[in-house]
Amino acid sequence: MNSNMPFKSSREPVRPGASVSSPSYLLPIGALSSLSGIPAETIRTWERRYELLAPQRDPSGRRLYDPGNVERLQLVSKLVEMGERVADLASLPNDELRKRRQLHGGAPEALPATIRAAVAHPTLGGILSGEVTEFGCKLEVVSTASDARGLAEAGPVDALVLDLAALGPDPASLVAELTARLNPRCTLVLYHFVSPAIRRALQRRSLRLVPAQIPLELLRRQVLDALLGEGLKPWPSLPATSRAPRFTRLELETLVNSRTELQCECPNHLAQLALALREFELYSRSCASQSRADAELHRNVANGTAAACAMMEDLLAKVCSYEGISR
Repeated sequence: MNSNMPFKSSREPVRPGASVSSPSYLLPIGALSSLSGIPAETIRTWERRYELLAPQRDPSGRRLYDPGNVERLQLVSKLVEMGERVADLASLPNDELRKRRQLHGGAPEALPATIRAAVAHPTLGGILSGEVTEFGCKLEVVSTASDARGLAEAGPVDALVLDLAALGPDPASLVAELTARLNPRCTLVLYHFVSPAIRRALQRRSLRLVPAQIPLELLRRQVLDALLGEGLKPWPSLPATSRAPRFTRLELETLVNSRTELQCECPNHLAQLALALREFELYSRSCASQSRADAELHRNVANGTAAACAMMEDLLAKVCSYEGISR
């Protein structure tokens, strides 16, 4: 079974217009990751360490999540970005998370009363139109076609919703052509199955890939959510430092205990900081990782610490030069 497909407890397909709160509609972790913008490894880490989510299991043991967790993950990631800790947020309901976000001044920007969308899909057409009370606006499909090239006559729109199967053999090029012509503020591509190569090519276009079999209510929210640019933004990896240390360990330990004629303790403190940072960098690089997300986090911590150590050593070298301290 494709791990990116939503799960339904019965054998009937998910019908357009099904309620997001339906107990029979659950998301596997791949779909939850695609919809929330949170990497699957991060979801597993937050679940394991902080019990942020409480998934169900299908008969094979696969995790299945309530669609309400899409918003929950986005709220938590936004609050973490604002300086809060996942450990402090994990037990809070979504209503409380929304209140905290508002306290941070992080309420979403206001959207216009009507959002204009163009849709290339064999069945969605105008049924995507509808009110989204949470956002206080209406999504209106102003142009629809079963084939993406049929949208050529559509004017500028706020959102572009495309079926991957309607994009032909070179979907990335056609998406680029359509976005240049229609100038949408956001583009969503619905997929059933997508190869890694096509996924990468589409994601380079800064669009949102969305599993196709989701209820209309959740799809409308995804469109408006994309307009607001919500979701976790990847933490860029810091480049590893390749610069050799300016001081040996013995030199730093000697400077920790040195005294100058001016009785200035800056050399002592800077040397102590550099030593502590160097030790912490080594610790971070050797720290056991439970997942790729853990490993990436520790790489960032180690590289950031190395950069801070290099800065301390530069300052220490300047102080030593100013005070005539020989090394």
